[in-house]
Amino acid sequence: MDNSPTETPEDLASVKAKIEEWKSDWKLAYETKSSPHPVLHIAAKTWHEYSIPYEYSEAFINAMIQDTHVTRYETYADLKHYMYGSAAAVGLMMSHVIGFSDSVALRHARQLGYAMQLSNFLRDIEEDYFQRGRVYLPQDEMAEYSVTDEDIAHKNFSPAFKLFMQFQMQRAHQLYEEANAGIHYLKPEGRFAVMAASTLYRAILTKLEKQNSNPFAGRAKTNKVEKILLANKARQAVKKL
Repeated sequence: MDNSPTETPEDLASVKAKIEEWKSDWKLAYETKSSPHPVLHIAAKTWHEYSIPYEYSEAFINAMIQDTHVTRYETYADLKHYMYGSAAAVGLMMSHVIGFSDSVALRHARQLGYAMQLSNFLRDIEEDYFQRGRVYLPQDEMAEYSVTDEDIAHKNFSPAFKLFMQFQMQRAHQLYEEANAGIHYLKPEGRFAVMAASTLYRAILTKLEKQNSNPFAGRAKTNKVEKILLANKARQAVKKL
């Protein structure tokens, strides 16, 4: 079985260099509120128009750089630090664009970022391992449940692996609950989009549950009809806020 990642060290080194260069260009664009690059130029104007803290963008870019050389996370705290940059920071940016009545909304936005990212990780365990050589799961928690990288390599969905998945999915469900509790702090015109995103991503967990919590049984995803029904569910939930 060939479980080597498709990305080579040379590829990743090149990607890292390009991201570092982009990071430098972005910092200059933000500071000068201008850039010859059209994307950076518009981004700088947007950041200042909506008073988006620069640190959010820095955290996001640093997470992308981290992906070029970090393939394992020892603890959930380590993984959460990565998820802050890769997902939670995006929710924080969007919260500033949407607008909010109380800054407590930002805490809930972070939780939604963590929930959505963790859902992705649980769905994509096989893909991340075989295509990217990465395991986005806390190594200490895997050890606690007697789950190893070798189990992933051989797609060994043991009873222990099932319990581990159920634990992680319950964690994600709790994060969604905490996130949704803060949607009413957002301006009304932005609530549906956030609730829809939360509802659609949470459905990944439902799909995993329907396949016995087995991430190797097929990629957990919703079809077009299910997406429409879930969007309507989100709309009804927003009306109750």
